[in-house]
Amino acid sequence: MIKTESGSIVKLIGFLIVIIGIFFIVWMRSSIKSLEYRLAKYQAIQTELIKKQRNLYAIRDNELSIQNVNKVVKELGFDIPDRSKVYYVKSQKVSGLGSIDPLSIKDKGVEKQ
Repeated sequence: MIKTESGSIVKLIGFLIVIIGIFFIVWMRSSIKSLEYRLAKYQAIQTELIKKQRNLYAIRDNELSIQNVNKVVKELGFDIPDRSKVYYVKSQKVSGLGSIDPLSIKDKGVEKQ
């Protein structure tokens, strides 16, 4: 009788292990499928974001193009500087004061080159 009871307990434990193993395998496959679906969704979002990034790069390159910069400069009223209209300002050192701010000098120290 002891052999039959221990044999039935072993069979019961074995049966429970098989049932738990089957449920574990089904649960793992279900989890893997749900991860695959989430990954596919994130990949679709990634491809959409890459397309938007490429469009933004194209827009940025267009805005920074030389023709567009020249057009904006003309609209703001800037011109290409003429060499005869360029003034070079040299700063002078005064003992005890360090260097003088070139903008504070009106006509002294201004040389036309």
